[in-house]
Amino acid sequence: YAMGSPVEERRKALAELDSDRIDLETRTAALYHLGAETSNSELLAKCVKLNPKGRYADYANLRYGMLLDASKDPAERRKGVEVLLGLAFGTSPLAEEALYLAAIQSFRDKKYNEAGSLFLRYRKTYPNGANIEDARSMSAWSDFMEGRYADAAATCGEGKTDDLAYVRAACAYSQGDNEKALALFRKYLEDFPRGRYRADAEQPIARIEFDAAQK
Repeated sequence: YAMGSPVEERRKALAELDSDRIDLETRTAALYHLGAETSNSELLAKCVKLNPKGRYADYANLRYGMLLDASKDPAERRKGVEVLLGLAFGTSPLAEEALYLAAIQSFRDKKYNEAGSLFLRYRKTYPNGANIEDARSMSAWSDFMEGRYADAAATCGEGKTDDLAYVRAACAYSQGDNEKALALFRKYLEDFPRGRYRADAEQPIARIEFDAAQK
């Protein structure tokens, strides 16, 4: 933005409110809005530190955790998950969103056991939550990546979605039940002809059919 633009002027005005002379509510509100607009984790952390029970503390913590999760530094991402879990395990109105975001980040960082526990907690705590379908899929994926194929398959149920149908078939294949896997992979391709795992399903089908022909 060019200097003197409305956005720049607004940010300058917000920055000037970060002063001991300004009342705490106004100061932390300014810190939150400026930190959120500029993706500045230090300003968001300062907002929480100055007024941990203030009106903007939870919102600042959520943004702060999300910014840390976007870091390339694993230690920073870990800290971000911990910030989000602090919200998730408390009484904040943002607890549901924080729990889901923490679970997603744990999965991205390949902490599948932790992710599975967090997704399961989400499903039990928020059965009608905004992210309940995604949480179910990610629960199945977390168990699958940990090698808990029976648990993953149970979560998949009848495999009503792209992810669940594929994981269900992949579980049978990973457990060595080629006959069941073949049927489920074929059903996956039939039910989801443009599914995101189409190539992943076709490969084991070809391998199973080739092995059967060899025998």
